[in-house]
Amino acid sequence: MNKRALIVPASIRSHVLPSLFLADLLSENGYEVHYAVTTEILKEIVEKNGYKAYIISSFKVAIGAEGRVITEIKKDKVSFLRLVKAYRTNEVYEYRKGEYNKLIELIKPSVIILDIFNSTDFISLYHKHHEIKICLFNPMPSTYRVGDYPIVSEGFLIKSNRKNENQERNKFSIKGFLKYPKPTILAYLAQNQVKKLIKNNEIPEKYKIVPNSFTMSFDNIPELLLAPLEFEFAPEVRKNYQYYLGLCHREKRKDTELDEKFEKGWQKIIKEKQGSGEIPPKKIIYCSFGTYYEGPDRKLLDFLNTIIDAVSSIPNSFLIISVNRFVIEFIESNRKDIPNVIFFSRVPQLQVLQICDLFITHGGFGSIKESIQYEVPMLVYPLDIHYDQSGNAFKVEHFGIGLRGVFGFERLNELKIKINQLLDDKAFKNRIKAFKETTIRNYSPEILKQTLNEIGL
Repeated sequence: MNKRALIVPASIRSHVLPSLFLADLLSENGYEVHYAVTTEILKEIVEKNGYKAYIISSFKVAIGAEGRVITEIKKDKVSFLRLVKAYRTNEVYEYRKGEYNKLIELIKPSVIILDIFNSTDFISLYHKHHEIKICLFNPMPSTYRVGDYPIVSEGFLIKSNRKNENQERNKFSIKGFLKYPKPTILAYLAQNQVKKLIKNNEIPEKYKIVPNSFTMSFDNIPELLLAPLEFEFAPEVRKNYQYYLGLCHREKRKDTELDEKFEKGWQKIIKEKQGSGEIPPKKIIYCSFGTYYEGPDRKLLDFLNTIIDAVSSIPNSFLIISVNRFVIEFIESNRKDIPNVIFFSRVPQLQVLQICDLFITHGGFGSIKESIQYEVPMLVYPLDIHYDQSGNAFKVEHFGIGLRGVFGFERLNELKIKINQLLDDKAFKNRIKAFKETTIRNYSPEILKQTLNEIGL
């Protein structure tokens, strides 16, 4: 019987998609791969790409899920006392443990690979399932603070005497209690709950919680980073239980929920790229800000209009914008004459990037890796400062494979200068090509197989 692996990604498309590369690696190494995901949309992505998926909840210990468990599972009303009871009786932990017990009985995995955003599931798994190997996977650069290097969410490089952030975060505040007694008590119960669960499950000291980590994580659990070490500021940031897997490019990926107008529009894009007769070929600029905005946000609308104006003033350029349908409807109803722009609600990004000359992006790490794979310089405008986008934008500029700006504050002339610089200066293209070649060399199939063997997979 084949070895079996269970991959548990976070409830985010951008975490599921890169994990498919890991699933392929495991499959090639003799594993029958299964997934546990939280929505039907994510289940469709996994199954369309060849793997079996099961639906589980998004309830996890130490993320404040008590209120949802009370209302959605227990069918009770949320109150301060009811929340206190939930923490004291470990309701989220017990529910999550029950979900895993059912999955494990069904799949019988020999290894479970948890998204770092699901790392607290380690607590739910450790005591009862010693025979199962637990690993983590990380679809971002490293999330630990090491020395004076910036953590993954920071867009600057500065040396300072930083305090232990976890200790500061977990410190009980008398001042906070006097001002906000109930929230302070609940926060204390949440912190104390994790300590008790670790003790009750007899989790040894070698798996202690890592200080100064972007997410809660544990020492000495093998962590597979779906990233090249070369994208970090220095090799020194790597911990001895971290294993980098490179760009993790999956050429055969099948996307879902694509705009039904894409195939027809693609023919127009190809004609613009190639030119015909006296019409010169055009440089293709692709703009996508992921799924961060789901409606016609005013800030997004204004910024997209600025991008359209900038590209419209650049000769022989054509702009592809992938954005939600509400934005498309609003812009198209207010701008009647934009012949060098085409809109889609979702595109097969790998296909689009293969013909692009520039990618304007929010800095999601998956998009950055795909740009490197197809040697497309980037102009990065982070949207969410709380996660990795700011740090990714900083590194793109640091390594000379693109430029960055501040979303919503970039003036038209500044934007035009950056676009022209990225289109005209061949140094960006040359550096991104060299970066890609390095990753191909350093993460060959043979080296990746050795990495899995080193971890014991």
